[in-house]
Amino acid sequence: MAKQGFKVTALSPYSYEELASGLGSSACGIDNADAKFKIATATAAGAVVTTNPQLIIDPAVNGDITVAPHGDGNINLNQTATGAIIAANTYGKAVGATTQTMIIDSTGKIGSSASPAGTVLSVTAGTGINLTGTAANPVVNLTIPVTVPFGGSGAITLTGILTGNGASPFTASTVTQYGTVIAGASNTVTSVTPSTTGFVLTSNGAGANPSYQSVSAGGATTSIQTTPATGTATPVAGVVKLAGGTTGLVFTAATDTVTTTFAGITANGGTVSMATDATVSTINVGTGAAAKTSTFGSASSTSATTVQSGTGALNVTSANGALTINSGTGTLSIGNDATAQSVNLATGAGAKTVTIGSTTTTSSLALKYGTSDFSMASATGTTMTALDSGEISFPLQPAFLAYMGTSDSNVTGNGTTYTLGSGNDLTEEYDQGSNFDHTSGVFTAPASGVYNFFAVVKISGITSAMTSYNANIVTTAVSYSTTGYPYGIASSANICSIQMTVTTQMTAGQTCYFTVQILNGAGNTADVISTGHGTYFCGYKVA
Repeated sequence: MAKQGFKVTALSPYSYEELASGLGSSACGIDNADAKFKIATATAAGAVVTTNPQLIIDPAVNGDITVAPHGDGNINLNQTATGAIIAANTYGKAVGATTQTMIIDSTGKIGSSASPAGTVLSVTAGTGINLTGTAANPVVNLTIPVTVPFGGSGAITLTGILTGNGASPFTASTVTQYGTVIAGASNTVTSVTPSTTGFVLTSNGAGANPSYQSVSAGGATTSIQTTPATGTATPVAGVVKLAGGTTGLVFTAATDTVTTTFAGITANGGTVSMATDATVSTINVGTGAAAKTSTFGSASSTSATTVQSGTGALNVTSANGALTINSGTGTLSIGNDATAQSVNLATGAGAKTVTIGSTTTTSSLALKYGTSDFSMASATGTTMTALDSGEISFPLQPAFLAYMGTSDSNVTGNGTTYTLGSGNDLTEEYDQGSNFDHTSGVFTAPASGVYNFFAVVKISGITSAMTSYNANIVTTAVSYSTTGYPYGIASSANICSIQMTVTTQMTAGQTCYFTVQILNGAGNTADVISTGHGTYFCGYKVA
């Protein structure tokens, strides 16, 4: 050294103390002319430093300052009172392969609570920066807000969803619980509030946020689809497309009832199945209150339609309209399988008008039965039965037979007309339909048609003077008669038998009865007698 102002003390070979009077500069201390090392403790030699004591190590322009402890000793920078340890240079550099570089601005402070002034305080490390304290979890206190350049945030707290904004600080957007996150304008994030149960999130166009809406097939562009296991499902304007892939499409609701509205279901060469699983269910098609036109099956080519039922009923009902089943040129068969069954047509309690067969050209009708009887019935009862052997009965066809059980005496002989049944009551053998009055002997036609009548009377007391008789079957429209010589046909007991038959047309409500007249006798001495069934009147409807 050119000048000297310190000396080695006896305390340690590595300690210096200031001389009584310095050399060189006016500042008391060592003034190294080569600017390699300078220690200044006071502004004047020998002065007592009481204000702003300083220790300045000021190397040359590019000189290094090396502080090397002895052995395992430490390098301690200590200050007392309220002073600060200040780095005078704009940068500092440590030595060694594992050391770090700390860059501090010219006015930055370390260990001070004062805020750094000037530019940014930068700490640059290699593989990391270790902050170690004596506590298990040391606390690093940073003055807030801490600004992180190129995408940080100066917010104290952040709530919601963070959004990056490029080199600008990221921002947070709050959202509603259970809501659906929606991208907003300028990189903002919002959410759609949850809506009514069962509503779906629906697009409202490119310029508006989506919203929850009820599902409706009425929209012009409504389209709901799933992606199948193979292939794709493409929305079509005005069509709701549901594609379930190779495993099917499953509808599930809380009550296992799903209501859907379709303009049409197309199989496109495949099979359309409804309720083909093994679960008990109710299938309703076209059962709504509004007017429906339902078509099942196709008339194209060899198309076939099968409607079947198990042990339950298969009902086809029309409220007021016509129910028509046509087979074209094919055969229409009902109950033509080999199973024993009952086939009922128009058997309901309401009034029915039933027509079977056609009168067109060569149309034919065949009614067949096996070994059991064939029958026809009306509200009154059975109208016709036919045995398998061919016998036919008409249980309600008008028919009667009444005979004289008690004789009527002295009723004719000298021209008096006697009506059979006008005296004693006749006894009815049968009266099918109850159309004959046995107290008067008059039959009343219940229906228009052709009737056959037959009468037989036995008359006793015939004399030779009684030269003729007139017998009449009298209807409302016509009186049919026959004549003869009673005495000529009389037996040895003076009894003659007169009989007559006629087949006639009658209108419903018209009447018929039988009369006899014996002429030229001395008086009415002839009797109409009862001899078993010798005197009787009968009739029946032929057609």
